[in-house]
Amino acid sequence: MQRLPEIQARFRDVIVHGETSGISDALIGGCHPEKRLAIHQRNYEVSLRGALLTKFPAIQWLLGTRFLTEVARRFIRECPPRVPCIAEYGSDFPEFIGECASQLPYVRDFARFEWFVGKAAIAVDQPAVGSQRFFSDRLVARYICHHADKRSISAHKVAYRRIDDDISYR
Repeated sequence: MQRLPEIQARFRDVIVHGETSGISDALIGGCHPEKRLAIHQRNYEVSLRGALLTKFPAIQWLLGTRFLTEVARRFIRECPPRVPCIAEYGSDFPEFIGECASQLPYVRDFARFEWFVGKAAIAVDQPAVGSQRFFSDRLVARYICHHADKRSISAHKVAYRRIDDDISYR
């Protein structure tokens, strides 16, 4: 008889990697345990994919939903969550998408920027500072004002990246 930690580890492998060997015996009640496990596998992938697509809407607009969805599926298979909080999932996604879209050298930095904007949007434990005052860089301030839900963000626990490339506006 398998011990609980072994069953839990195998269940995780089934959900994350699709490794179904050795788990069927541990599942009791009902029929077709593979079909029941497939529900969990789909839920796992759909939840994480939804989280990634929600966190990177500008990248989705830039690269297209179909491309980003496929990259997200690959990322989920190759980089499962390391922490139990879905809000923290995706910190390595900018690097991953930069490799997948290597013909577009700016995508990695833009995705990193979008990740930091998302982090700033949920950092609410300090009084807010107006985005125009907080960011001196025109591009960053312009992006925050147009893409954030609020015009002000918390100045605490915020990381930002200065973009020194010459960018012209229309």
